[in-house]
Order: sequence, then C-alpha cells, then structure tokens
Amino acid sequence: MSIRNTSVLQLSLVLILTATLTGACSSAQHREEKRLDAQVKAEPSAEGPGAIASRGAQMFVQAPGLTEEQKRRLLEIHTRVYTQNAEIRTEIGKAKSLLFRTLVSNTDEPNTIAGLKKKIASLDQRRLNLMFQALDEVQQVVGRGPDKEPIYRRFYEFDIDRGE
Repeated sequence: MSIRNTSVLQLSLVLILTATLTGACSSAQHREEKRLDAQVKAEPSAEGPGAIASRGAQMFVQAPGLTEEQKRRLLEIHTRVYTQNAEIRTEIGKAKSLLFRTLVSNTDEPNTIAGLKKKIASLDQRRLNLMFQALDEVQQVVGRGPDKEPIYRRFYEFDIDRGE
C-alpha cells in the first residue's frame, strides 16, 4: 500500500470517527434540550394574567391622593388596556410561531415570510399605540406635574414589574 493510499485511508477513518462522535454529541444535546423543555413546561407559572390584572387593580385602589371617581376611571383604563394588550400579545405569539415554522419548512415562501414579519411589526406598533393612548387617558384623569410623581411612580413600577 502506498503512502498516499495510507493517508487517504487515515483521513477517511478520522472523518468517519469525527462524524460519529459529532452525531452522538448532537443526539445527547438534543435529548438534554428536550428534557429541559419538558421540565420548563411542567413548571407552574409564577404569576398568571389574572394575578397581574388583580395587582394592577390593587395599585389603583391604594394610590394616594386620588378620588373615588379617579380610581374608578383608572381601573377602567387598566382593565381595558390589559385585556387588549393580552390579545395583541397572543396574536404576536401565534404569528411568530407561524413565522418560525415557515422558516424551517422545506418550501420557499418569501411572500409568507415577508407578510408575517410585517404583521408582527404592525401588531407591535398597535400595542405601543395602545400604551401611548392609555398614558394620554391617565393624564386626563390625574393631570401632570411634580405633585403627581407618586401616582406616576406607581404606574411605572407596576409596568417594570411586569417586564414591559
């Protein structure tokens, strides 16, 4: 056997061994990811939508310096915005899911991909518009100025707690 044939044989064996080990590592990593995914899915939610809405309602009831009418109007704004925001987020999640499924499919669907990206961006803009509209409504209810800082701070801290 010539030196060249020996080198080709050695190289072939190295490549086969590398492919086998890579496949085994990849398979083990995939099993680990699946196991972790199952564990995460089995975990109870730390705080569901109802708890968040309830916490928001409590924030308005306990806000200092507000009349009962202001509290009522703020609670109405909060409930409406929270519900609409949850619906938009659900729709965004579904659109993202479809986008990712489309991206990994074997079909070439550039129009679908572009359309889904546009839809997600549009939904996100709708969510931001909803937030800005709610802020305008809150300003109409409580006003503006340095004396309103404790009220706005409560809104801000509630929003930060939710991760928004």
